[in-house]
Amino acid sequence: MRRTIIFFILINIILSIALFAFPLKAIDISQLKGLPPWKHRIRDGKYIILSNKKKITQTFIPKADNICGVALFFTSRASRTLKGKVFLTLKQDGQAIAIKSINSVSIKNRINYFYWPAKRIKRKPLSLEVNSNAEGSNCVFLWASLKNVYKNGLVYQNSQKRGIDLVFQTYYQASLLKMLTGKIGPKQPLIKFIYTIPLFELLFFAIALVLNNILAIKFG
Repeated sequence: MRRTIIFFILINIILSIALFAFPLKAIDISQLKGLPPWKHRIRDGKYIILSNKKKITQTFIPKADNICGVALFFTSRASRTLKGKVFLTLKQDGQAIAIKSINSVSIKNRINYFYWPAKRIKRKPLSLEVNSNAEGSNCVFLWASLKNVYKNGLVYQNSQKRGIDLVFQTYYQASLLKMLTGKIGPKQPLIKFIYTIPLFELLFFAIALVLNNILAIKFG
């Protein structure tokens, strides 16, 4: 039994290290403060048009080292099939880190998520450039604040500063330890993840018990 307890303690130590080191998808919680809600309420914000002639750039400061996605709130004038594409480019120090292009028909009148393999970045300003070649009745809009409420960045339209911010969310890969020490939080509530811990505890205890019995039989 003593050997079982030792195995159990060792496995719990390993499990705890793995739990706090395992990378999870995290969000920058500071971006949500002051921005209009994801739910469309026109009194809280406004729409800005995207086109080839109107490139929108949102700057921001990353809160973790591995960025893996962004969410933006889009809408369109037309309910029919849209023609054209939307282009997203993430840059740091003028260099493109991630590039995404999607058909306008794929854009939903709500939050749209764009993910890519995690990119190693520096803790210095990033810029997210968005434009579209959809024109006229096919044009696409981005949901934005009425004024500059996100203090770690700003919107530029064709390099001209605007006193507003996009309604956006950036995603990172980070461990629980980094979430506890920085301004990032889990993408999804951790409660489901935490519920699995007792199951792993029982599983590892059973493994430790079996190993103890095997060793007891083999070595007496």
